[in-house]
Amino acid sequence: MQSLSDLANTIIRQNLPAEFESRDNWGHTTEVWAGIDVRRDGLQIKTKRRKRQVNDGTWKLYRVRLIEPDEHLNIQLQNVRSLPDGRLEFDLAADAKLEVFARLSQWELGVQLVALSVNAEAQVQFRVTCDVGLKLDPTKVPPDVILDPAARAAELRLVDFRLNRISQVGGMVAHELGQQARSLLDKELARQNEKLPDTINRQIDKNRQRLRLSVQDLLTTKWGSLVEGRENRLP
Repeated sequence: MQSLSDLANTIIRQNLPAEFESRDNWGHTTEVWAGIDVRRDGLQIKTKRRKRQVNDGTWKLYRVRLIEPDEHLNIQLQNVRSLPDGRLEFDLAADAKLEVFARLSQWELGVQLVALSVNAEAQVQFRVTCDVGLKLDPTKVPPDVILDPAARAAELRLVDFRLNRISQVGGMVAHELGQQARSLLDKELARQNEKLPDTINRQIDKNRQRLRLSVQDLLTTKWGSLVEGRENRLP
């Protein structure tokens, strides 16, 4: 069913972490003494301490971006099974590649002591358990058939994380920065998982009109093949 296939593709793309950024103390400054201003006020000489803001502390920047989803995003429909109420239950699975960049800068009163970066590649798996049924719209003759999908469970999971490049001045600090980037990605995925099923169902509700088929359209779809569980990919 092309309408269901297109909707599944849209939902998965919208819920993958296409791009996000985290800044830990990035841009922090502190105030330092910068001399004295001297001016004459009549017979008096007045002075005023001059201050300025300078970079200071440990700056960390993390950035994650989805890599070419048109090429690397592989969506599959798996484990089709019939439910007692006549609905079909199935799993949607998608693997996606992410580009991860992390940078650390160590400043002390305006002087940069350390600057290093790491680049990594991550693989994320998106799995959704759905069921779908058919409803008839009796207000039309012949009646339209309405697909009625619902997400029952959903999870984003990090399955692979590889460091590709470490800046020349790296060592253990750079490796630690890479591990912190991985931990940050895990936390971001966990945060999205908390609301993922509800988010997907709201997206389905907004696209109900895309799931309406005429009887003729239904007869030309692969619904029968899905019922028999012979398809292992989205139609």
